[in-house]
Amino acid sequence: MITETENILIRKFQPDDWRDLSEILTDENVVYYEPYAVFTVAECRDEAIKFARSNNFFAVVLKPEKKVIGKIYFNNENYYETYDLGYTFNADYQGRGYATESIAAFFDYVFENLPVRRITANAQVSNEK
Repeated sequence: MITETENILIRKFQPDDWRDLSEILTDENVVYYEPYAVFTVAECRDEAIKFARSNNFFAVVLKPEKKVIGKIYFNNENYYETYDLGYTFNADYQGRGYATESIAAFFDYVFENLPVRRITANAQVSNEK
């Protein structure tokens, strides 16, 4: 576990998260603003394994259902303590404050535990979700 709130647990991905991850990555409306195309279910299995091996991807898990509802990307950009942030959430769980809650808790964790000086993120202004 990385960190948690009343509603959310943030942890490393596990290979068996692929089913929940596929609900995110196979949804063309969710990945529309992402720098990748819609995944197939088979690709989601591989992606869950890749995420589990990576130090850059984190699962956002809704308690008590233990369902992965989102993913956080957090990568050192090889510039003095600068990290890039990205996140994507299952469409069925958008608009409920889970992303805000997750990112606030994640920021608390990283600023307390990592040598973070700066966090950058890009946003598409047309993405109103």
